[in-house]
Amino acid sequence: MIRLICVILFLICVSCAPSVFAVQNNIAATVDTGYISSTDTTEERDVSGNLDYYRVYAKFGQELSKTTKYSIAYSRYHKDYDTTDNLDFTSDSYRFGFDHTFENFDAGALKLDLDAGVSEKDYTVISSSSYERSNASLGLGLNDRDDKWALHWKAGFINYDYDKGGNDQLKAFTKLSGWVKFLDERLKIGPSYKFQNVEQKNTEDRIENTWNILSSYKLKLPYFSELGGFYEQGKNDTKDSEDDDRDDNLQFKYTWWWVNTDHPITNYLNSAFRYGQMRRSYETSGGNSYRNWYIQNKNDFKFFEDDRRKFGMSVELLHKEVDFPVAQSFRYRRNSVAAKFPYRVKNNWELTPSAAFKKYDHHADHSRNETQYEGKLEFSKEFKKDLELKLGYRYTFKDYEQKPDVRLWSVKAGFEYKF
Repeated sequence: MIRLICVILFLICVSCAPSVFAVQNNIAATVDTGYISSTDTTEERDVSGNLDYYRVYAKFGQELSKTTKYSIAYSRYHKDYDTTDNLDFTSDSYRFGFDHTFENFDAGALKLDLDAGVSEKDYTVISSSSYERSNASLGLGLNDRDDKWALHWKAGFINYDYDKGGNDQLKAFTKLSGWVKFLDERLKIGPSYKFQNVEQKNTEDRIENTWNILSSYKLKLPYFSELGGFYEQGKNDTKDSEDDDRDDNLQFKYTWWWVNTDHPITNYLNSAFRYGQMRRSYETSGGNSYRNWYIQNKNDFKFFEDDRRKFGMSVELLHKEVDFPVAQSFRYRRNSVAAKFPYRVKNNWELTPSAAFKKYDHHADHSRNETQYEGKLEFSKEFKKDLELKLGYRYTFKDYEQKPDVRLWSVKAGFEYKF
């Protein structure tokens, strides 16, 4: 019933929208499908195997004025696993968003944003795992006119209503975040804090607190332009997301931090380095707990750029070590190289071929060792800046040491039309 009501409201809003009073309307849609690995969605380990999937997304938005806009969106996501049929599902999601900016404030611009949504996730085999998810939130943001500070507050709820009722869950949260600039705007610091109360049927209520801080400092040194850092810790669970890519419900505590540096070598080459660590400890399933560290280098090359054409290259190197303290067979080392070559002509079409090489070496279970070869091609075309079309194709070959090789693929198409 909820699904039918949302579809009817979606069609009414699109067909009866007040186009006469709108500054700009836009319609966007994408569809993608393919045969992928569960590591594409949960990268840290592969326990669910490969799957067929398709995803459809449609969005309609209007700018009613220069300060007011809204949007409505619908998406469907389907996953069909090869071996773990109990994880097969189809989900339908509906979302509504509204933004309004009050500009006549002495301190700056005050922005109001509303967000609401409802989704239904139906599991094919285990119907007791099916649920309806509803959420709503209200946010207020204040930005300084001179762009020296900003403050944002948000509060809302997320409700999970299961078909069988045993795992019903209600989350109420509030979040306060902001940033401020110091030292002639060279130093920027942005803290954030989120308080979330979780009420779950047949279990005790719990509190999930999360806080983080993001900082960056602009340097006046040759070949060293910026130093940045990030730290976050808190409690959460794997169901607290809207991407449908986690099929479990596990509570965990975590810490996550990284440090990065930016290095402009020449006008045609920029290099950046990042070192980071993450530690996640599951409270209800210790075998899933892990910790990792990684070092990453990204290099952006600009071969040429003029009024008609632009061509460059981006190369990314990564070394990563992942340890599972309990499930030692999942421990692995990853080394990878990825490169993309964006080519743009006349600011209205772009072609981006890319390739990647990834090698996974497991310390204990060598049957999981694999080498991945990936190729990807993306194309976009603009027509008079009103219509943009996008196409993409990805192919991955997994070469296992002790298991049959696997070939994966995905294709994506979409458009955006402004009128």
